[in-house]
Amino acid sequence: MDVGHRATVAFLCRGITGEAMRLGKNAVLALVLAMPGYAAADRLHGLGQNGAVQSGIAPKSASHQGVSETPIKAVANGKEQSSVNQLRKAAERGDANAMNALGMAYADGVGVRQNEGEAVRWYRKAADQGHAEAMHNLANAYYSGDGVTRSDRDAANWYLKSANLGYTKAMYNLGVLYAEGKGVSLSDRDAANWWRKAADQGSLQAMNNLAGAYLEGRGVSQNGQTALSWWRKAADLGDADAMVNLATVYGDGNSKAKGIAQNQRESAKWWRKAAELGDADAMVNLGAAYDLGRGVPRNDAEALRWYKQAADRGRSHAMYNLGVMYVMGRGTAQNNREALNWWRKAADLGEAEAMYNIGVAYQHGAGVSKSNSQALSWFKKAEQAGDKSASDVIKQLQKL
Repeated sequence: MDVGHRATVAFLCRGITGEAMRLGKNAVLALVLAMPGYAAADRLHGLGQNGAVQSGIAPKSASHQGVSETPIKAVANGKEQSSVNQLRKAAERGDANAMNALGMAYADGVGVRQNEGEAVRWYRKAADQGHAEAMHNLANAYYSGDGVTRSDRDAANWYLKSANLGYTKAMYNLGVLYAEGKGVSLSDRDAANWWRKAADQGSLQAMNNLAGAYLEGRGVSQNGQTALSWWRKAADLGDADAMVNLATVYGDGNSKAKGIAQNQRESAKWWRKAAELGDADAMVNLGAAYDLGRGVPRNDAEALRWYKQAADRGRSHAMYNLGVMYVMGRGTAQNNREALNWWRKAADLGEAEAMYNIGVAYQHGAGVSKSNSQALSWFKKAEQAGDKSASDVIKQLQKL
């Protein structure tokens, strides 16, 4: 359970696509109609806008220490009630591992009715006995307000206690709080220090954030090569977020000022690795690489294939791009109706350019019956969604 939050920003964000990189008005509908072009899903995981951390709090552990492992395995085998009874008996005898595991059972509603208050009570009992994971879980509860009054200060206090006992996730989370100034004084230096400790113990999230800190020079001396080294370390451990970050910085022409030479071939390589691990945004970008011949030979069929995979995973940019591919007959037979089908799906997810293109289709009767009223409606939707180019078309239609 992720009790943190994730930001949607123009360039730097974690987990979800930021503002799309637009590649010009190069598509043609029915061979005559100009419209917006391709949308790529560039993003950098781990940091928020201007480098502020927005990657959220690490969840409570999925694995458990000591005797709690056996009961949890039993839960997975469908013996929830007997497992919880075993945990309760052990917890009542003073076993801190059992107390923590019982708290988790209450938090998740496994073998018992979900009760966040009971979860907190058992976490606290275990934490008072010096159980590092329970301290982390109690901190998460304070951070999210689950079963206890929400308090960043109490969350930071328990993260610190857990981190001082060597608990990796607490180190990472404490870094996030320092970077955001929640419950502690804002300190990029302290954030980077705790991420380094967590990264040294194998935290992939910490490696990503520490790399981002080096890229932006936040809490550490700016060093693009050190940023790359931490992202590569995480990527070599199979972390798709780090692969996305490597692809992003290698493909960004502005990275040179930060000590990273632009390398589209290297960028495409990392997009592929992340895409093959199932990262949908990487699929969009790999499709765009094939679409534009950026770092790989231009290949419409491969572009279409990767766009479809991303679209099937709900990425609106990919849906939009598929529409453009169909209307241009690139990688597939030209098909205005299929283009409109994908643009409608993208429009339903808020893609302003898709709304604009649907308006163009109605305006000229391409793939649908011509209708100025429908065209006007779609152009207005596009304008409301932020497409400023729709304004002039609306004025023209309103004069008819």
